[in-house]
Amino acid sequence: MSESTLGAPAAFRGYRLQTLYIINRILNAERDYIYCPEKEEDLSIMDEDKNFLEIIQIKAHASSNLKLSDFKISKPDSFFRRISKYKDEQKRPKIKILSFDTVGPELIGAFNDKKPIDQERVKKSYWMRIIQQMKLNISLIIYQ
Repeated sequence: MSESTLGAPAAFRGYRLQTLYIINRILNAERDYIYCPEKEEDLSIMDEDKNFLEIIQIKAHASSNLKLSDFKISKPDSFFRRISKYKDEQKRPKIKILSFDTVGPELIGAFNDKKPIDQERVKKSYWMRIIQQMKLNISLIIYQ
């Protein structure tokens, strides 16, 4: 791994890509929505009534393929635990995971209704079911 994929350079790259994505969304907006960086996730988009329309988690993970374990699923404040509160809401926001780098097969498989390549490595299958149950509301977007 090079220095640019670890430590401060990697963090600065992640912040830069996140900021550029947010600016791009605001500048290319077709409606007057409310854009809130770092509200629920990296970017939350709300309508004029402050209903969440989109909740976006942005990942720039150049050091390796983005995988389910990168979301720290066993921690109480993990991404999938935070978004699980929306699964029963009547007006569910679109939840997006945006990656600027490669995504591993287990995570891609979760979004393609396939079993992960190595089921044993995914110890928290509950979160895989949450992803699959919320499939209509969660999307994985890869920019490379």
